[in-house]
Amino acid sequence: MKQRTLGSLMGLVGLGWISGVGLSLCFSEAAGADPLDPNLDFAEQTPPRQLAQQFPNAEDLIPESGLEPGRDTRSGSSYIGIGGNLGAVGGSSVGKDGMIIYSKIGLTEFFSVRPAVTTNFTDDATFLLPATFDFAPIRIGRVGQSEIQLAPYIGAGMAVTTDADFGPMINGGIDVPLNRDFTATVGTNAGFIDDGDFGVFLGVGYNMGR
Repeated sequence: MKQRTLGSLMGLVGLGWISGVGLSLCFSEAAGADPLDPNLDFAEQTPPRQLAQQFPNAEDLIPESGLEPGRDTRSGSSYIGIGGNLGAVGGSSVGKDGMIIYSKIGLTEFFSVRPAVTTNFTDDATFLLPATFDFAPIRIGRVGQSEIQLAPYIGAGMAVTTDADFGPMINGGIDVPLNRDFTATVGTNAGFIDDGDFGVFLGVGYNMGR
């Protein structure tokens, strides 16, 4: 039963993330656009890049300058945000309805850490400590003068409750830059503390460093 639950949770995270990326790419094809260069303002992007360039060469993963905590990654700015958590299954706050405070701390062009804490205000809080691989933004169209982009991410790490329970976790989601100051995020978190915890969250973060 436990193995079946863990397998189902991993399948849900994977399916949700892959579906989001797939929809992003479909919209991108329809709009005739591709991933963008995050080193420029979102209104001043470079010509499209091919999907294959989402996956860098091994020597490009860690720059010679080393890690730079708080920097932008190719998916956009580092940020700190707050949102609502919709729990699906599990005994910890990850799998229950409540609030999430989350963040993105860029380390290199391709990697970031995304610490978060979930709580339903009655049970123990759960701290999430994942490292993620950040994909380049994909342009899907415009609304007025605003560019609409989706920037997927996927990662893994540890989940720790305030009751001293802990276990591995996986996460995935999509950042949606709103403007120079704010980024919306829809994401999933799955923690394997007991039988398994799964939740979906939606929030808005304040961008740092731009």
